[in-house]
Amino acid sequence: MIVNRALLSGLCAVMTLIPVATQDAGPAAAKTLPRAFVSIKDVNGQYAFSPATLTIHVGTKVVWTNKSSAPHTVTGTGGWSFSSAVFGGNHSVSHVFKRAGTYHYMCSIHPYMTAKIVVRA
Repeated sequence: MIVNRALLSGLCAVMTLIPVATQDAGPAAAKTLPRAFVSIKDVNGQYAFSPATLTIHVGTKVVWTNKSSAPHTVTGTGGWSFSSAVFGGNHSVSHVFKRAGTYHYMCSIHPYMTAKIVVRA
């Protein structure tokens, strides 16, 4: 196959001029939120949040991952009004905690599943 060098050279020149999309996230991009993780597991035939008590600092993003085959929610109780949508196996939901305090929650589908997050300043 004969390759036209002028054509190939021109294509290379054009390709180097194609802009790459970038996103200017500003100063916030330099700061990554600390993360903590909670798993939803099937333990001896009962679903559970693991760990049942998680202690974090203000500004931490908590990620709940459903490692079971059943659907679940993360629903605040005792004054915490957070409520996730139902999420299935191998899916996650998250929340950033912006205030110190103790946050109790449950699964609205399996109300025996309860846990808490302690947020420190």
